[in-house]
Amino acid sequence: MSATSSSPTANSTQAGYEVAKELFKSIGGEGVVVHIKGLATPTDDARTAGVMQAAKEFPGVKLVGDLRGDWVREKAREVMLSMVTAHPDMKADFAQNDSMALGALSVLKEHGLSNVKLAGIDGIPEALQEVAKGGQYVATNTSLPPYQVGFAAVLLFDCLRGYKPKLPERLIYTDWVTATAANAASISAKIYEAKELPFDWVKMSRTLHPDDWDPQNKIAPIDPSAHWGTQPGKDKLNKAYSDGNWQKEFDEVTKMYADRYKSGPFLCGRKMEAGSGAGGGNAIVLQGVSKASPGVKALDGVSFSLNRNSVLSLVGENGAGKSTVLSITNGSVRPDSGTLSIGPHPVRFGHPTEAARHGVATCSRSRGSSPPFLSTKTYSSAGSGSSWPPAASCGSGR
Repeated sequence: MSATSSSPTANSTQAGYEVAKELFKSIGGEGVVVHIKGLATPTDDARTAGVMQAAKEFPGVKLVGDLRGDWVREKAREVMLSMVTAHPDMKADFAQNDSMALGALSVLKEHGLSNVKLAGIDGIPEALQEVAKGGQYVATNTSLPPYQVGFAAVLLFDCLRGYKPKLPERLIYTDWVTATAANAASISAKIYEAKELPFDWVKMSRTLHPDDWDPQNKIAPIDPSAHWGTQPGKDKLNKAYSDGNWQKEFDEVTKMYADRYKSGPFLCGRKMEAGSGAGGGNAIVLQGVSKASPGVKALDGVSFSLNRNSVLSLVGENGAGKSTVLSITNGSVRPDSGTLSIGPHPVRFGHPTEAARHGVATCSRSRGSSPPFLSTKTYSSAGSGSSWPPAASCGSGR
């Protein structure tokens, strides 16, 4: 009997970005930040890319160090001992995993540097406990390893029973959670302290539950050309990833997992990310977005932000790109370059269904009505996290 399964992983760039932003915010967005790297691996490169992306949003932050702790606590201690001497004015330390962050924390405590903040990645139990204290350890990020292992085991089980994953399912991102003082204890309780993990593995199986299987976490296929776009050898990717069926299958798989995600321990929190808070603040941010079709450049470096509880009108001549902006924001069209963020989190929607799960939807124009508009809001109605009515809208004027 033969079987073909897939490889689930977390988005390390996004993890680095989210944790670094929390760390930079904790020091008021400025100051010297020591950066401790891991081993020279693709994971290290991706996390570094996330840190650099976050640093662009905080021009007052000065990253120093960039020495390698090799993912090891004791090696990170050695690095931090040298950094304490070299940078006595440091305000924070970003270590690319929790083991290194904990090693750095021990040095800070030995030197009485209780005002220096730090953060790591991996969400190991000891780090979550430190973050939950609300002290120096500001944030970590967990890829939910127990879930990843269980999901992979269930998918392998299904493959052995005859399920054949589509090509975009061979490489997939599983969702992650960034832990701060507000949620670290809850994450630890659900994932590491509970007698049973909060996942229904049987219902996760598409061969045991063909009509109502549920991944119980956000799953998204990986586009290899984007994932390894900055790595050597991109030209050696399997040609199947660039043939005529690839994009169609990619969109179908993205929609399938978005539609199937109905339950899970972190579903409510993910739905509420886009609309938390009743006041203002950016709900949607487009930065440097460009899109071209053969012979036509519809958008060229478009940037704007849409605040909650507000209305923003896009006005322009026919063909100016208004509808393209809306289509990119609601997941119908992918930009050639630039970023889309919901609240503080960069996102890349593969389908309008996925956008809807973040509380973003487009209301189409009908005869005699107003022009089409984009809305975003996440209401928590009796704990359901339903995503309507809108709190912000973007109108496309004629």
